[in-house]
Amino acid sequence: MSPIRRFAPLVLAAFAVLGAACVKLPLPPPDGVAYDILCPVTGTVSFTDDWHAPRSGGTLHEGTDVVAPRGAPSVAVVDGEIKWAVGAKSGYAIWLEDEDGNEYFYAHFDSWAHTDAAVEAERDVVAGEVIGYIGDTGNALGWPHLHFEIHPDGGPPVNPYPSIYAECTDRNE
Repeated sequence: MSPIRRFAPLVLAAFAVLGAACVKLPLPPPDGVAYDILCPVTGTVSFTDDWHAPRSGGTLHEGTDVVAPRGAPSVAVVDGEIKWAVGAKSGYAIWLEDEDGNEYFYAHFDSWAHTDAAVEAERDVVAGEVIGYIGDTGNALGWPHLHFEIHPDGGPPVNPYPSIYAECTDRNE
């Protein structure tokens, strides 16, 4: 019997033991408030805590960028009403307002769902309903992702990373 055949079962057993011992440990939860929302993008996503990262013109980033393949569906994170928007920086975007007055901003869609409705109108949606498709419109050219913000009570944005972490992390394992 060749040495490879003789030791192959031992090598495979060793790899199996090492593989079982190398369990992926979860990242520690981030500081901050996690809102009870759905992950805004279906499928596998990646993201970092890029809140207040420097941006061009001396501005700070006021959201979390959720990276996903171009065309991946983006969903309403809560029940509410959406309003379509278009901007030089945001490209095709949506504002979603829930019944408590919290607002969620989505930017850089390649396209919106429900474009059979008048874009100037508002539309009711339920949590989990597809509202748009990941793209790179606005100032995101060449990098498909969703820029996502949370505005409690319609006020200034807060860091959405704790919410994204809480809702999107476990799905990717």
